[in-house]
Amino acid sequence: MPVYNGEKFLAEAIESVLSQSFQDFELICVNDGSTDGSQQIIDSFLDSRLKRLSQTNAGQASARNCGIKFCKGNLISFLDQDDVYLPTCIEERVKYFHKSDSYSFIYNDFMIIDKNSTVVNPSVLKWRKTKSISGKCFNELFLNGTFISPSSVMMEKEIFDKIGLFDETLWGADDYDLWLRISYYYSIGFVPSPLNKYRVHSQNFSKNNSIMENRTALAILKAVENFPDVDKLVGKREMKKRLYQVCFDTAYSNLKVGDLNPAYYWLKKAWHWGRKPKTLLILVATKYFGALVGKYYSRKASE
Repeated sequence: MPVYNGEKFLAEAIESVLSQSFQDFELICVNDGSTDGSQQIIDSFLDSRLKRLSQTNAGQASARNCGIKFCKGNLISFLDQDDVYLPTCIEERVKYFHKSDSYSFIYNDFMIIDKNSTVVNPSVLKWRKTKSISGKCFNELFLNGTFISPSSVMMEKEIFDKIGLFDETLWGADDYDLWLRISYYYSIGFVPSPLNKYRVHSQNFSKNNSIMENRTALAILKAVENFPDVDKLVGKREMKKRLYQVCFDTAYSNLKVGDLNPAYYWLKKAWHWGRKPKTLLILVATKYFGALVGKYYSRKASE
């Protein structure tokens, strides 16, 4: 559990783990340089299964990596500081592993709750109106983005020996990058029961669209660079279409907040993958009339 200034929801998150029906686990809380009362909340739980680590603030990915290196178990789950496990969460995940030898990584359906812990939707699958996805999932993840929440996964620790840890340079999309790497090498299992609660509130990092889209685009480009057969796996046309769209959308997000340099960078990438006249027009306008273009898109975003 990576922790950074999470005092508002942290006690509920920790309690949801310590009260699990499955008892044979260690909960590793990594305090990532919190400046609020998070450490005091962690220390208030007098349970031998709770392990306490601290580091200077380095980001969520770094905190997760710190916990991974410390853990002793062969199965690893994650829980964000504002999310909650249902009482049988770990038990059901472990049962799934025991039932099937086909998967080294699984994820489950989950509920959505608000800042008051009220259930907004009892199933993310029904909310998104999508079907469960399992097996070879790389194509789906690459072409359509992530459908896996970090708090909904369990995986064998040895996976990290093969693919490495969370990429700390991709904070905000470090989980998506990891899922892409895992799905390239491994089949993924899906547990249909909602086993955890994902909290939506005003402080969710994922609400910062500009940063998220920049990091997501970098994660996708990283996958193309690291896996040269992506064009064969997903189809060359589909790959170029995906790369164009994510680069263009990222440029647009940067234009809306007035970040012209990254906008120009992503427009060049979009032009490379799409060669669309509209993209070239915005690219040239951004280069020579950046201030005006920035004002135009900022005003458009506020309308």
